[in-house]
Parts: sequence; C-alpha cells; structure tokens
Amino acid sequence: LKPGARIGLESSCPLFVVRKIQEFLPSEAVTIIDEHLLALRLSKTTSEIAHIRRATEIVEATAADLRAYIKPGLSRLHLISLAKRLMLEHGATGIGHTTIAFGTSNPEIAYDEILPENQLVTLDLGAAVEGYLSDNRRLFYTGAIPADLHALHKTMCEIVEQVGLALKPGVAFADLYTLAGELYSAQDLPPFFLSVGHSIGLQTEEVWISPDSTYTVQPGMVLNIELYTAYQDGSHIGDEETFLVTDAGTIRLTSSDPAIQSV
Repeated sequence: LKPGARIGLESSCPLFVVRKIQEFLPSEAVTIIDEHLLALRLSKTTSEIAHIRRATEIVEATAADLRAYIKPGLSRLHLISLAKRLMLEHGATGIGHTTIAFGTSNPEIAYDEILPENQLVTLDLGAAVEGYLSDNRRLFYTGAIPADLHALHKTMCEIVEQVGLALKPGVAFADLYTLAGELYSAQDLPPFFLSVGHSIGLQTEEVWISPDSTYTVQPGMVLNIELYTAYQDGSHIGDEETFLVTDAGTIRLTSSDPAIQSV
C-alpha cells in the first residue's frame, strides 16, 4: 500500500481482517463504504446476470423434478434433502436456501413432519452459481385444488406480474410499494406486506423495495417481486418472480408457470 492510502470496507467485514489491515494503516485510513459498494452491486454486469439467470434456471428445473416426489407420506426433511441434491445435480455451485413448508408450518424451522393429503406444499428455493443467487417460489397441492385457493393464488400472480411490468428505469422503489397497495385494494385484499420484494445478487436480499427506500429502478438491476396474502387456513398464498431491468423495461427471468400444481 502506498503512503496515504485508504481502504474502504463493508461494515460486515470480519474483525480479524480489520485488525490485520490496521497493522499497516492508521485507523483513520479505514473507511466504511457500504452505500458505495451496494450501489455498484445493484447494477449487474453481463456476467453477473448470466450467473443469476443460470441459478434461476436451476431452481426452476429442481422444482419441476420435485413434483414426482411430492405425495402424501413424504417427509419434509427428505424433501429438503432432495431439493439440495437436485440443485447440485443441475449445476449449482452452492445452495442458497431451501425454505419449504407443508400447509401452515414454519418454513424457517425444518423438522420431520409428514405430508398429508389435501395439503399445500410451498417450495421457496435458491441456488448459487459462482456466488450469485436465485430465489423462486412455487406451490403444489396434494389433491384437488380448492376453487377459492386457486382463485386467490391467480389474483396474487396477476398482482406480482403488474408490479413487475412497472419496473422501468427511474421508477422509485417507494412508488412500487404504493402501486402494490393500490392493486391489493382493487381486489379487496388487506395489505399483507412490509415490502414489495428485493434486489438479488451476491445476497438473496440486497435491498428491500420498501416505502422508505431512497432507491430507484435502474437498468441492470435484478429484482424479485414477492407478494402474499393470507388464505382462510392461515397459510401464505402468493408468488415470487425474478425480473431483469433493461433500458426498455423488464425481462422476466423466471419462466415456469406459477400456477399451483396438483400432485
């Protein structure tokens, strides 16, 4: 390092790294630059987009393969294990997350419950490709899908799609939040969200699309629109899709049909 050099770090940098740097530089030469690094990360390069696109393809292929295994009597722990194995077999270099739920069970706590008949199965999966992550949600049902559940999910998919179409350069994140609220109200649905979604890249959630956000949509951003509402049994019904922002608008990177599938 040259005399007078300064080093910019993220605040999440491990303490032992900071201390090692301070052996060579005075403390005033070390600066926290979270916002600068985040701004750089939000607009993806061509190669970064390719990694995220590939990670998204892997998750969708995995969800399609898992349909053959989802049937009454299946263990949730076994399903989680299958999801991880299939993502790796499809070419993932790492696992982002396997947030899987049966009915109203907590998807963040994995335990060995058994899948019953006439039960909703939520697959919220994320694969990693060279450090870049995907995040996708697909629903299955063990039996004939109730008409009201099908209709509610279809409505939520339409809302997610409309917000996705609004992802144009210059649109404020806060305005996207307002739009989502208006779309919920138009369907007589109570607001059931703290954010509209998030950007994705080296982290599954980089920046939330929230009402107090100061960010605007920019070309090169990859954004997940993620919205839910409550079904009568207490389960969360919704959709999550990944969009790439371009100068002309958006390209949806998730290509599979989001409709609930009966198994």
